Amino acid sequence: MENKPRFHPNPKLKLMEQVREVLRYHHYAYRTEQTCCQWIMRFIRFFGGKTHPRNLGVRDVERFLSDLAVKWEVSSSSQRQALNAKNAAIMSWNRAGNKQKTPFLGARNGVRSAIVFGMWA
Repeated sequence: MENKPRFHPNPKLKLMEQVREVLRYHHYAYRTEQTCCQWIMRFIRFFGGKTHPRNLGVRDVERFLSDLAVKWEVSSSSQRQALNAKNAAIMSWNRAGNKQKTPFLGARNGVRSAIVFGMWA
């Protein structure tokens, strides 16, 4: 396996720009980038648009996913996509060298120290 240095997004950028920077570094399709950013923005707007995702906990994520399932009748695969987008935002925040680390969120296990997605491995 190749030993590549870990990518760290620019900490001076806003969260969404950091997410885009990470996705582009990993060569994700433009449509994947758009979808991921849309889910993150939908999550932020769900809590009034004023709260940074790092300040939201497991209960908030559960509330958001429940709202997707009940009110919007979103499938479980779409809920998983939303959860992965939230974790992408957290990953970008943590990798940018920010001092306040935020845990990743797992759908079944609540808070875990890390979730390894194929795209972040």
